[in-house]
Amino acid sequence: MTKNIPAFRAIRSAVVGACALAVVPVAAAQSSITLYGITDAQILYTSGTLNLATGANEGHQFSLQTAGESATRFGLRGKEDLGGGLAAVFTLESGIDLANGGLGNSNGEFFGRQAWVGVTGGFGTITAGLQYSPFLLSVFATDPRDFKYFGSGLVTYVDNVIVTGLFNPNSVMYTSPEMAGVQGRAMYAFGGSAGDFRAGQQYSAALTYH
Repeated sequence: MTKNIPAFRAIRSAVVGACALAVVPVAAAQSSITLYGITDAQILYTSGTLNLATGANEGHQFSLQTAGESATRFGLRGKEDLGGGLAAVFTLESGIDLANGGLGNSNGEFFGRQAWVGVTGGFGTITAGLQYSPFLLSVFATDPRDFKYFGSGLVTYVDNVIVTGLFNPNSVMYTSPEMAGVQGRAMYAFGGSAGDFRAGQQYSAALTYH
């Protein structure tokens, strides 16, 4: 049997070269998805309760509350590198009633707290969907109680605007980069009523300084 040594060496060199190329690291887009949440419940005792139908005092009551200090919730937060300094971002957040497993503090929808998608880069961030208003985000950032149900000034605000100013559907928001400690936000929420494009529309803006 004859052997062609030069040819064998050439083939071996080609195979080694191919293997070397196979292990060269390839730069890939960076992406991340974070699952987050809070579970919070309490046993509440009241010495007197009101029957809303009759106005009578129902007496002492023990009850399980799905939120002690904070609303029970879970969410998904993601970011995908698009290259060129741009990244796609999204947040989906739902409230949960621990007492019965249903929706709670969630605007009556599964992802009723937040459901938005956007793009971020050196120009700032543009988001669209169901999101909090710039005013709420600014007030929240200054709340020393971190929006806890007990002792937070935000609770009074939210109780007054929960229908019209807390959860903002069909909205588009722009957040500027922070420059010299100053950051601006502006949001416009489209109305959703057929035949009247102005019905239900909302707008909000905020300027914060750190």
